[in-house]
Amino acid sequence: MANREEISASVDIRATPEQVWALVGDPTRMPEWSPQCRRMIVLGRGPVGVGTRTVNLNRRGPLWWPTRAKIVRYDPPRALAFAIAENRTVWSYELEPTAEGTRLTESRRTPHGVSAVSNLLTRTVLGGTGRFEAELEEGIGQTLDRIKAAVEGGVPAAREQVAPLEASIHVAASPEAVWEVLRDQRRMRHWSPETLRQWFYPRRLSHGTVSLNLNRRRWFVWPTISRYVDVVRPARLAFYVYGPAARWSYRLDPHEGGTLLSLRRDLRGGRPSLLSRIVATLALGGVEGHDVELREGMDRTLEAIKREIEQPARR
Repeated sequence: MANREEISASVDIRATPEQVWALVGDPTRMPEWSPQCRRMIVLGRGPVGVGTRTVNLNRRGPLWWPTRAKIVRYDPPRALAFAIAENRTVWSYELEPTAEGTRLTESRRTPHGVSAVSNLLTRTVLGGTGRFEAELEEGIGQTLDRIKAAVEGGVPAAREQVAPLEASIHVAASPEAVWEVLRDQRRMRHWSPETLRQWFYPRRLSHGTVSLNLNRRRWFVWPTISRYVDVVRPARLAFYVYGPAARWSYRLDPHEGGTLLSLRRDLRGGRPSLLSRIVATLALGGVEGHDVELREGMDRTLEAIKREIEQPARR
């Protein structure tokens, strides 16, 4: 029996995408929702993002087996996808805002088919392709129901979370034209009111590029280190800042003949890190006060990028 190209299901949840993402975006919590995945271990010490690898332990009755996965899409609070090395399948979660909250869709796709070894084991050990895929479909429904129950029941509210900071602006240029300017991150000091200087290694921007940054607020200057975790031309650009444990991301969406350029900051775990709280309290006017300044700075950054693109002669 041939493998199904896609198995998917959706559920409507009475919560914001950010509230749903608080559960879905943490791979280590997968065993809380999935009836098959019993453990998901994130490898490495860096932030979770595109390229992150995991080792997973799965169970079906008395049978246990390991798999390896690599995150291939990580777009808070919109989408998470990971590819399984052993069988070449791709599992994804997509979050779509609705009038009453969020529609969460889980899918298993086989864009490159299923490996011969996996098909052999499915036929000989797991009861055959049809039966196993029917179990997967049922499991997807159970996973979605558990996430819905946890979100609507308040499980993720164990501690208060800081809402993401977001800003957007319309740019009268195509996403490709906006990307050509945005990808030159060395110009950030000309756009951002807080960035003083940056050094990049390697100099050419790509996934994994590391930057050393000097930041300034009035008299106070402090360093940070960032790593670019999502670079997709001409749609997304994101970097993770160590220390503050913050993910800054740009999105470029076609909009009314131009581009809607969005900037967003997400804190790891939804809370400022201890280091961030100390620095903000001593030198940045407090956590909340600094967040107000950051939000204003996001508007100024987007406006500066917009001017540079729409008025190239003034660069």
